[in-house]
Amino acid sequence: MGTLTIIGVAAALLLGALGIYRKSAVRKVARFVLGIFFALAALATLGLLYGSFALSREGGGVLLFLAIPAGVVAWIAGNMFFASVEHEGYYDNTVDGKIQHNIGLLDAGEAQLRESIARKSAERGGFWLSAKRRKRLDQDIAHEQWLLAQLPKLRPPLLRPETYKGDEP
Repeated sequence: MGTLTIIGVAAALLLGALGIYRKSAVRKVARFVLGIFFALAALATLGLLYGSFALSREGGGVLLFLAIPAGVVAWIAGNMFFASVEHEGYYDNTVDGKIQHNIGLLDAGEAQLRESIARKSAERGGFWLSAKRRKRLDQDIAHEQWLLAQLPKLRPPLLRPETYKGDEP
């Protein structure tokens, strides 16, 4: 069962990687196979759980140990399937839509960094703060300020349509 679990996890990861591939046909096939894989793994998990409880007097409780790896595989495959479905809209966008989407993500990231720096600076000003925690907050604030200074360098490449040349419309 351990070998089957490893093969299942590897297959889910491979299909998940193909599910975000640039070419539409590859994405659709990978998503279809990943959806079927998810459904079969989920059914196997539910069947093993049912058998574990239904046959508990005959020693069916051991099926619970088989349901755990099947459930892990189903969870990984399901997460990847639903993530690929969720992000399909990005590839269907026009170049202008992709630019707006990425600039929006960049602006949201900048706002989150500013909020995090403000929150950590306020915490750092607290009276009952250990020296170890204060040092860690100083390191975090310095790192986040460096990241905040680097974000404007990302904006010009994101605004150029050539950046999205390889994407399929």
